[in-house]
Amino acid sequence: MSAIERLLHDSALDLSQSRIDRNDISQFVVRAQLGPVRILLGLLFGIPCLLLLHSAWHHQGPAVLLALIFCPFLIVLSLLFGFARQAKAFVPARRFATSTWQLFNLRGERRIPLTPHGTVLTWKQWCSGGEGGGCYFYYAEVAGLKGFAFCIARDEARRNVFSEELSNFLAYDTRDEGERYG
Repeated sequence: MSAIERLLHDSALDLSQSRIDRNDISQFVVRAQLGPVRILLGLLFGIPCLLLLHSAWHHQGPAVLLALIFCPFLIVLSLLFGFARQAKAFVPARRFATSTWQLFNLRGERRIPLTPHGTVLTWKQWCSGGEGGGCYFYYAEVAGLKGFAFCIARDEARRNVFSEELSNFLAYDTRDEGERYG
């Protein structure tokens, strides 16, 4: 598995930019939405890459070296932020959880077995910076399942509702671990 695939499978989904899909009552699916914020982030990395490539093509010199160094990273970040779709699904009847991603026609899926008895962990972590000097990010994660974490900034109540829904669906316990540092 490549580093990009691991990143897509193991990253926490932002609950503020995701929706819960309960159309199939046997599944609990959280899908990252491809909305204006993500497209704007994709453009934030894509436009400088295009400008750098244009400059390298027309002016040569140091712009070629800069394009060779920075454009691969900018293209990857632009594609991941602007066009990658992710979903995490829990299917307790079949005792597995899946993490899927899609980038245009490329797809990846990873299945992980679910235990019959488990725990949904919740915690908060301070993130410094930004307007107002920082904020708390609130997390919910199924214990023992790497890559099945969900987060949201500044909205502990929404995280709590989500973690309660998930733990009830999976028939798992919920445990609040307070604040994590690091």
